[in-house]
Amino acid sequence: MAQISDLAHRLAYHEAAHTVIAVALDLEVDEVSIDLQHGTGETRRSGPDPSTVDEGMQLLVAGRLGEEMRFANATGTVSDDAVLADLSGLAPSGALAKAVVEVRGMLQRWDVHVDALAAALIRHRRLDRDDICYVLDGDVSYIRKLLPNWEPDCGPSIDGCPGRLNEVRTLRAPPYSAGTRVKGWRNPNTI
Repeated sequence: MAQISDLAHRLAYHEAAHTVIAVALDLEVDEVSIDLQHGTGETRRSGPDPSTVDEGMQLLVAGRLGEEMRFANATGTVSDDAVLADLSGLAPSGALAKAVVEVRGMLQRWDVHVDALAAALIRHRRLDRDDICYVLDGDVSYIRKLLPNWEPDCGPSIDGCPGRLNEVRTLRAPPYSAGTRVKGWRNPNTI
């Protein structure tokens, strides 16, 4: 049972981190899911790919760094690592290290988002666009429908998490609109 729980948490944090960084990069996410039977997860996106090599690297390193939020070591994935190796060959020296630092900072800043998405994934195994938007928006009543006993680490209300979930109050669904995001979500200089 501990191995199944460990796998569920690893997959959930991996995919939740990919999702948070994708949204931070203004990429639309349609669905995020984990499959314990096959030991896989997927963050399914629509629309354009990341617009720069740097953004591509940020998106790919997010999964491994998401795992590191809760585990001493990260397993990562062969597919992420293979694409990351290809992108690293196209980027200037030091670009990968820079991406790791930037993404680690974003995940630390938005750890409540990652925690909430991971918890919802562990319980439901699949979240659609609306679920993702409402969780990232900090909609307490919606999160409690997904996770009846969930309490953020910063207190009984998400409103007690200054500078985190409150930053994305304008991200509403339906309909999903990439143009409605708060600039702080996207600007790594605000970390």
